[in-house]
Amino acid sequence: MISVIVPVYNVEKYLGKCLDSILAQTFTDFELICVDDGSTDDCPRILKEYSLKDSRVHVYSKTNGGISSSRNFGLDKATGQYVFFMDSDDELYPESLELLYTAIKKENTQAAVGSIKVEYEANEELRDSDTAYYTIMRSGKVKLTDKIISDFHCSSCGCLFLVDIIRDNALRFPLGLFYEDAWWHWAYFSQIESVSFINVPVYKYIRHPVSIMANTFNKGDKRAIQHLFITDKLFEYWQSKDQLHQRKSTASNLLESFFWFSFRYSPQSEIPFVISECLKIIRKYDLPVENNTTLASINNGELRYLFPSGSTQTIDPSYARYLQIKAFVDQVLPRNSKRRKISYRMARLGYKFLKKII
Repeated sequence: MISVIVPVYNVEKYLGKCLDSILAQTFTDFELICVDDGSTDDCPRILKEYSLKDSRVHVYSKTNGGISSSRNFGLDKATGQYVFFMDSDDELYPESLELLYTAIKKENTQAAVGSIKVEYEANEELRDSDTAYYTIMRSGKVKLTDKIISDFHCSSCGCLFLVDIIRDNALRFPLGLFYEDAWWHWAYFSQIESVSFINVPVYKYIRHPVSIMANTFNKGDKRAIQHLFITDKLFEYWQSKDQLHQRKSTASNLLESFFWFSFRYSPQSEIPFVISECLKIIRKYDLPVENNTTLASINNGELRYLFPSGSTQTIDPSYARYLQIKAFVDQVLPRNSKRRKISYRMARLGYKFLKKII
């Protein structure tokens, strides 16, 4: 059986079509777990109506905690062998679950991944890049490497996952952060050996004006830096499983990719924080930078590489040095730690003493 997990929050305009597309699947052995995340619109009524019509629909209500919290809640309720995540403003094709289930069973893999087709209520200028990103080019069973994991879309939707893998590896979406799909993508696929690829659309993503992804490229939104927070969480996870040492090259490449995204799509006022966060991650996990020009420049404080001549953005060399020192201090003396508070008090006393004798 497949457990389809759908977080729901204030999507009354889209919810009916979403649920209809799930209940119309040619594959019928599934449970539909709808997690109402404190909706204040008509979603609770709609969910109740569907649960009365079809016994496969199970509705749960919780206080608002975000999409990660709702997905984790759904995982705790899931009774199926497989899990499929879906957003409540998107839709499935009639054969979506059947295609994914058939592939994963026939090829004996630990996941199945299909293409995603985007429909536009906003940001239609992204059509070409969306098509390139969400289209699966491979087909059939593939043995996974980190290079292959980096080559297909990071969406947790459009994929079928094994519940045993999720539970055996204590996988849960990170709370309080955007771009949680990127964490899940790397955390899950780095723990399995093979995947079934399906190069036809199995998921219909509706890109509308108020979606998180619609605002990803909005510099005024200040969300882009969270790609680095997600990276930190991922490396922390690998470290907890004693896997980071064998993935340090992958980690450096990932950090560089997420740094440049954060750098390009953050407002100018956020750039120092983006650089500081990247430096902190390099030092925290002792990542190799010698073969990575971007990370080496940040690590050594040679930030001219980031600001080509003619750029209106500049950064003072002394500030670059400050970022290096700050990252080192944060690593040795973590914020809010007792050691840091004691060291701060001792530094203040030493400063006062020096002022008296000088």
